[in-house]
Amino acid sequence: MKHTLLSLFALFCLLLSISVQSAPSLLKNGDFEDGETGWRMAAGSEIDAHGGYNGNSGLHVWRDDPEKYSYPIQQVKLEVGRLYQLSLWTKGEGCDRATASYGVEYYSAEKKWLGGAYNIGPQQASFDWTYREVTACPVPGTEFCQVVLYLEKGGTGHVWFDNVTLEPADRNPDIFLVQPLQGLMKTDGEIARVRVAKLGSDRPDYFDGWSVRLTTGTADGEKTKVQPLESRTLEFALDELSAGGVTLNAELLNPDGEVINAVKHTYQAVDAAQERPQGACVIDERGRAIVDGKPFLPIGLYLSDLRNPDDLARLMGSPFNCFMPYNSPGLRLPGVPSKPLTPEKIRALLDVVHRNDKKIIFSVKDFFPTAKFEKYVTAMTQNLGMPDATPDEMVTRLVTELRDHPAILAWYLNDEISLAKVDMVNERRDLLNGLDPWHPTWGVLCDYNEAPYFANACDVFGVDPYPLGKKAEPRSQQKVITAMDAFDASGLTACWCVPQLFNWGTYQARRKPETYPEYVEPSEDEMRTMTLLMAIRGAKGFIYYSDFDLKRPTDPNSFKTPVEPPETFANRWRDICEVAKLLQELAPFLLSDHVSQPVPCELLEGQAEVRTFMDNSGQVRILIASIGPGPVKVRFQPGVSGLRSRYGKCVEESNGSWLFEGVDITSDVLEN
Repeated sequence: MKHTLLSLFALFCLLLSISVQSAPSLLKNGDFEDGETGWRMAAGSEIDAHGGYNGNSGLHVWRDDPEKYSYPIQQVKLEVGRLYQLSLWTKGEGCDRATASYGVEYYSAEKKWLGGAYNIGPQQASFDWTYREVTACPVPGTEFCQVVLYLEKGGTGHVWFDNVTLEPADRNPDIFLVQPLQGLMKTDGEIARVRVAKLGSDRPDYFDGWSVRLTTGTADGEKTKVQPLESRTLEFALDELSAGGVTLNAELLNPDGEVINAVKHTYQAVDAAQERPQGACVIDERGRAIVDGKPFLPIGLYLSDLRNPDDLARLMGSPFNCFMPYNSPGLRLPGVPSKPLTPEKIRALLDVVHRNDKKIIFSVKDFFPTAKFEKYVTAMTQNLGMPDATPDEMVTRLVTELRDHPAILAWYLNDEISLAKVDMVNERRDLLNGLDPWHPTWGVLCDYNEAPYFANACDVFGVDPYPLGKKAEPRSQQKVITAMDAFDASGLTACWCVPQLFNWGTYQARRKPETYPEYVEPSEDEMRTMTLLMAIRGAKGFIYYSDFDLKRPTDPNSFKTPVEPPETFANRWRDICEVAKLLQELAPFLLSDHVSQPVPCELLEGQAEVRTFMDNSGQVRILIASIGPGPVKVRFQPGVSGLRSRYGKCVEESNGSWLFEGVDITSDVLEN
């Protein structure tokens, strides 16, 4: 009997240990107990027999020379579009301008880097063992991936890694409320738009037999509607509402009627006649920004700040109508000291912006309670005189004190944050909508497979494809196509894109300036063509990245030996201003009440997209943009007479057809 009880107890312990274990890791030797097995080691890395989390083996990575940079990797095969979680323990000692970093990188069959998901450890000189994780989702075209463990580039110190695991992180199908936006609803009839997504599933029949139940809650009670899920997006026509608070609760039901996932948002129903604050910006059903009751096309630039008087004068006199300063909380007029930071200093600068008929997209993107922003948040709490404040409390103060300023266009809350942090961004978006429903939130995404899961992370979607890299690489806009497809997949209606105006050599050649000539300097034609393709694909705003990159190649503070002569900046600035002027002219067409129409094309060589836009007076613009690479020849019939080519890339034929010809990334505009 005693033997039997012991056997049963042993079996119970075995089953218990099995039940609490996670799925097997896709990595080999993630605990480093088998030496270097599975890992490709590099200079400055070793297996430390007693350096692991539990006193056993761990991976030690160090660097004494900040100019050197190498790291161990392990190659893995992962499924495109599937979600994975990389988790590990890390510690650091003597870290200077660097900390423990890790990630999953995606590569093509030609071994070209396609992107990756990265995260970092605590930004401290030394830190004890800390658990960290990052979520990865291989992009289309990925042939293989590699896990990288390293010390950040440009710094020195020692870091250790242990218990590294990589596991599938499959999740239930998700549901999102993508309309209404900004926490606002109309009392005289509203459309609620619901979007569903299943990460990693491209099967069109996945949701066969599923449905969505939408419950509208008001002071008068609840009303429920159910629709079969016949597409990934559903629209519910809501009854007229009384002014006041409204809740929408959307539930995703499987074929058995079980609730698999749900999303709930709170709104304020307002009457059309209700007075709006001066400068109010509301995104309408077509994705257009409506500022003070009129359609507004954001034509902007990323900046660092506006402290330089020459830059301030140049930008205020430019054809750009808005700016996104990364250092928004530090905005102040030239000559004004940075400390202490006060909203009054910011408002004085905003006054100048408003007098020049410009707008500011105010950035609060760095106010998150994560290791990445730890140093920034600590510094800002001191500078704002709020030493014990949480990031939410700091955001609340800034938004509350600035939301009534007519120079504010929107709040920038997400700059390429990872999917692992999407719930945190969703909560921040809800906070901002509650504090200021009269200005939208804007977030930018670069991991496009994740787009559907950011549908509730912003009011306005952003993508930043930068297709022009090295001169030796084919010049193609395929990245722009992928980015705009991601916007479509989000289910949102508003997209403010981030076209490339910078030279990648500004970043990639900082350590080796002699390699700068290997990189592409985007031409006016190429910048214009990227812009027009985004417009053809539905963009309703264009915030170019970035103004500070235009000057860097001529700046001895960036390159010890400048790689471009001073006059280069003037030439580049002239080119990008020409693109901005074109957008000013096209604004009535891109924001028209008429829905633009695709123009059927005969692709004789290469690829191009053509679309017709009509303004409210009946004038027409035909936008033509090639995709590249290589020669392009396209014939099309716009069905409109009296057109002329603006850039000479189109020739009218005798039968009313037009022939567009060019090479690589080029474009034209037909106008009447």
